[in-house]
Amino acid sequence: MQEDKNIVETAIDAEYNTLAAALVEAGLDDDLQAAGPFTVFAPTDAAFAAIGITPANVGDVENLSEILLYHVVSGRVTSANLSSGDVPTLNGAPIAVNVGSSITLNGDATVVNPFDVMASNGVIHTINAVLMPPVEEEMSSIVEIVVGNENFSILEAALIKANLVDALSAEGPFTVFAPTNAAFAEAGITSLDDFTAEELMPILLYHVYNGAVMAEDLSNGQVVPTLNENADFYLSINSNGVYINGKTMVTDTDIEASNGVIHIIDQTLVPPTQDVVEVAIAQGFNKLAEALTEANLVSTLQGVGPLTVFAPTDAAFEALYTRLGVEGPAEIADATLTAVLTYHVVEGRVFSTDIIDGAMPETLQGGTVTINVDGGVTITDVDSGSEDATVTATDILGTNGVIHVIDEILIPVEL
Repeated sequence: MQEDKNIVETAIDAEYNTLAAALVEAGLDDDLQAAGPFTVFAPTDAAFAAIGITPANVGDVENLSEILLYHVVSGRVTSANLSSGDVPTLNGAPIAVNVGSSITLNGDATVVNPFDVMASNGVIHTINAVLMPPVEEEMSSIVEIVVGNENFSILEAALIKANLVDALSAEGPFTVFAPTNAAFAEAGITSLDDFTAEELMPILLYHVYNGAVMAEDLSNGQVVPTLNENADFYLSINSNGVYINGKTMVTDTDIEASNGVIHIIDQTLVPPTQDVVEVAIAQGFNKLAEALTEANLVSTLQGVGPLTVFAPTDAAFEALYTRLGVEGPAEIADATLTAVLTYHVVEGRVFSTDIIDGAMPETLQGGTVTINVDGGVTITDVDSGSEDATVTATDILGTNGVIHVIDEILIPVEL
């Protein structure tokens, strides 16, 4: 018993020569002469020599302090009081103690004589091998995860072309909704040749959120502000999964990176740049645009919104005009035309993935329609004489809402 001497003094007297030299070299000798108490698992000189460490070369050992602290436990624990389980060390990482016919640590080192070398501020147990603390694998950055992954070769090329590699290699954190090669193809992007860096940048930034958001933190109806300052995207979560803007599905989540997290999506996101009226015109809804102009509703649908527009095809308008015996919207009474058109608009941004069977949303006209989801989506209006409208295309995104295409005109009143 040497309880009149502290742990370091006791180690020196007990001829733990390499351990004592290493403690001095690492500047830990003063720490282990402090109040404590500590329990030290002390490798023999032979144990250190087995991995090439001697008193003469301890200064060359990388991470020497971390290795030594991995041998020190807070508190005085004698061999009789050791029990199986993980024990936290001053390194921060635990050691696994197994008490059986012998006492082993991490399955590698065995506690050998002398046991219970007592000191004024702790106890020393001799072990026959040096314990090496676990080394945390350094996480790859978001860009490093993408680069070299054959499923992300188009995304990689896009980041390089748009000069965004350095930006997404920065500290962050970022959340990236990463499209695979198949996702680019699904969005109709099969080549980057037709895109300039300036055109690619807003598309790519539309996939990035400033901050780290894990899958469990995503919520239904969430508006996600992106690094594309001109466009947010919108989440829908139901029993089928997580969707962005009604069309794009999140297929894999929580791929952690050193500077954020990646979620994989199945269709590249394209930020909207036109309001719902401009989208309708660009998509070729000529009769709808003509009717909106005649009814002086263009500015209404170009307002802040958000709005959901059930947009009839040109063929649907032609069928209505035939039914009414008119040539076009100019021959329809203004009040009637306005009522019909506003009956196709619902306040709020309702994506296809938000639609519930039997829902009866109120329209801007004031009446309601009934949405049916059964082998397809149809809309029933209040005019018993008209056919249900079938939704033929969905989730056409505008800056102030979303458009769904229908093949019949919805009628709010008998005409």
